Amino acid sequence: ANQALIREKSYRNKNELAKAEEEKKIAEKYFAKADNAFKMAIHFKPDYGSAYFNRGFAFELQEMYDSAIYNYNMMIKIDGPYAKTLSRIANVHYKNKQIELAIAENEKIMKQFPDSDLPYVNLGNYYYMAGETLTAVRFYETAIEKSTTNPAVGKLLSDYYKKQGKNAKAEYYLQKSKE
Repeated sequence: ANQALIREKSYRNKNELAKAEEEKKIAEKYFAKADNAFKMAIHFKPDYGSAYFNRGFAFELQEMYDSAIYNYNMMIKIDGPYAKTLSRIANVHYKNKQIELAIAENEKIMKQFPDSDLPYVNLGNYYYMAGETLTAVRFYETAIEKSTTNPAVGKLLSDYYKKQGKNAKAEYYLQKSKE
């Protein structure tokens, strides 16, 4: 379903609207099948938190943000809070242009999961998208210190420092991106 959404956006960008509509219909069918499977899983095992997480992610991909957050919160209610689930909630708020809520969710992750890199990557992304590169770099560096598993963070920092002429830092972050 996600691939169909990607193809739909690609066709829309090329102004190939008929093909975009076709891909949108394909995506809707896949999402409907997936949602039925998630609902069946929940029906037979109501305490299966992963079904709620996956259902939330499917709603997030469809930009149905209230439904996504509801399902992520159901997962938390069943399985307890996980940094990944709270991070998804934060990013849904960000996508829904609720920046203050997104930041607050990331601050909550920092307190509950002090070793997690996720809130720092998220905040780095938010500031980067807002054009606040120096603030983004600060958050990305903290994510690296927390041992991020996201190689794109190290690569981005490496490229940033290479442009600044700080080759030692560029090499350091390039190595981090490969670890």
